[in-house]
Amino acid sequence: MDERVNAVNRKVFFISDSAMNTHKCGWDDEHIEVPERLEKVLTYLKGEQSNVLGECEVLQSSSAKLDDIRLVHDANYIETLSKTRHMNSEELESYCSGFEDVYANEHTYKACLLSTGCALEAMRAVIAERDRFASAFAAIRPPGHHASRNMACGFCFFNNVAICAKKARQMGMRRVLIVDWDVHAAQGTQYCIEDDPNIKLISIHRYEYGKFWPQLPESAIQHSYANTVNMTLNKTGFGDAEYISFMSHLVVPIISDFQPSLILVSCGFDASLGTICICTFMCTMLARFKCRIMCCL
Repeated sequence: MDERVNAVNRKVFFISDSAMNTHKCGWDDEHIEVPERLEKVLTYLKGEQSNVLGECEVLQSSSAKLDDIRLVHDANYIETLSKTRHMNSEELESYCSGFEDVYANEHTYKACLLSTGCALEAMRAVIAERDRFASAFAAIRPPGHHASRNMACGFCFFNNVAICAKKARQMGMRRVLIVDWDVHAAQGTQYCIEDDPNIKLISIHRYEYGKFWPQLPESAIQHSYANTVNMTLNKTGFGDAEYISFMSHLVVPIISDFQPSLILVSCGFDASLGTICICTFMCTMLARFKCRIMCCL
């Protein structure tokens, strides 16, 4: 069958929920992780000029079930986070002070369940398409890739992509590849997937010879984690050409060798400048391998 016909027949799913924007910082008006980031994305996608959502099948959002959250996170950690719904401002600040770079309010727990739930719904939709090689995009917050089993970190509480990977394995996906590009290393995801050799992570991140946050030895090229490949960037200012080279010479050969049943993409947008269109290129390239693709904002 003609490749263009195949491409036309492939569904693209989209999912989000504005209720996630009730999660906001109550003690720092200058905080960089704000609801407006997601609001601007949704406003653009719904606009007449872009008509992006008109080309997608929009999915109904839902909250994640605790059994799915427990695939990655410790039950006591989840229970403690759930108590933030009833904390006052001082208690919330005290709770967050036990972690690095996080904030919470009375809506955070619900937003976290929605964020993970949307990611899971997108993944299920892609898997359900079976041989049609659909793709999906989940525009969600709070983000997840810095969160580990029992630790919030870097604006993240539940590791959405790791939960999706574990759930996909439970649903019968033989091998799952996670591609993470962000200014920061995906150390939380790295920790969360280490117990399953059929889940692999490629993390492309700024490193600067270990001087850039999170400044961890496991974020280097050489480390002791069997399921993670780190692409460390020791210089800044990379553009389209460099990222295309990273994808062509690192990501694509790993896909060819690993042969994943599902590819999950953690899309970090805090390092982007202008309209580099990396995601469009990336998905087009991955489609050549006839893989199911699900991206998380």
